[in-house]
Amino acid sequence: HVFSITHTPISQSHKKVTHQDETFDEGPDMLRGRKIARFFNKHIPGYGANASIDAAWAYFENITLPRRKKDSSGAYIKAKRGESCRLLRRKSGIETGLYPAWTTPMSEFRNFGIGVAVYFETMRALAVICLVAGLLYLPSIMYYDSTSYDETGRSSIGWQLRGSLMCHDTKWVPCPTCTLEDWADSPRRYAIAENNLVFVLANECADIRLREGLQHLVVILFLAIAIFALGFHQKKLELQYDEAILSASDYSIKVDDPPLDATDPDEWKEFFSRFEGAHVTYVTVGLDNKHVVNALIKRRLLLQKLRQLHRSEHGTKEHQNATLEDLIAIATKRKPRLARSFIKTEEKCRNLLSPEKTYGTTSIFVTFETESAQRNVLRALSVGHKDILQNNVLALNDPNHAFRGKYVL
Repeated sequence: HVFSITHTPISQSHKKVTHQDETFDEGPDMLRGRKIARFFNKHIPGYGANASIDAAWAYFENITLPRRKKDSSGAYIKAKRGESCRLLRRKSGIETGLYPAWTTPMSEFRNFGIGVAVYFETMRALAVICLVAGLLYLPSIMYYDSTSYDETGRSSIGWQLRGSLMCHDTKWVPCPTCTLEDWADSPRRYAIAENNLVFVLANECADIRLREGLQHLVVILFLAIAIFALGFHQKKLELQYDEAILSASDYSIKVDDPPLDATDPDEWKEFFSRFEGAHVTYVTVGLDNKHVVNALIKRRLLLQKLRQLHRSEHGTKEHQNATLEDLIAIATKRKPRLARSFIKTEEKCRNLLSPEKTYGTTSIFVTFETESAQRNVLRALSVGHKDILQNNVLALNDPNHAFRGKYVL
């Protein structure tokens, strides 16, 4: 009805906002913050004078925030970055929208990864657990809020504390054996009369009943069972979401403690091919060559500086045909320190990459053809942490599953 009153022309129902090379259409899910920014921009002089606030909000809505779209089956999936661009939308015919804050089903959170989906499932489960625990405490809350517990009534107590053990039915009683140290936490409940008789402020409310104590035990027992059940539920959800979202990790394993001299990928392929139904697709051997990588990175940065120096000296055309010797020659004339640093780094890299140098393995990454093969290998190699530390080959179900016949992976 609001649109019919304002008589907005059809040609203006979808305004166009441009941010650099992207153009977005306004949809019905425009954020409230963007509407407030438009109101300020219209009624506050100078607001957004140095930048396009509306263009920034359009970029935030369509690029920064995640959006969803419907797949061929009609289910919502996460849209790729920039799919809400007007040009791409016209070509593909795909409509995207923001995720609703309150009505997005839990099944769609798996589009953001297993961790995010399990997190929100856990938050919902914890909310239900706390609600049930609060309902179990409801009889005690009603008792503490009644005159059966406090005969003076609870009207003088705030509503937040009416169901608590707070007691306003108090009375000063003599206590000859009491000392100020005994009431150090509540000195206002301790007083001395003119005749040096000690008085303390005692509660006249009803004593704690056995019923309330049993309710505490019931709630504690419920929370313990619920938390354990939540742990099993999390594992079930993790497996469920993991099977629904395929990734390279579903087909791969990592060996964290390989022998230092096991650098041959063919040896690892032959070993893992022994397992039932295992077809090895890729093997990646990680080497302990961090200092080599750092040296190559330094060489690359210095080489970029040499090329920039040569380009500024001879132009783009001659620079394309320049050799390494030409780059060093120019740097020797104009920046000799840079040339010496590059020559030193070049010699270091050649020395580190010489055939005489060998580097031990740090980790092995193996990718299988099927997910079932990966799980079979993990199941076959699963042993206790103590057996791994002691390299206990006897802990394996099959002695052939020991690498080189003597290493527990």
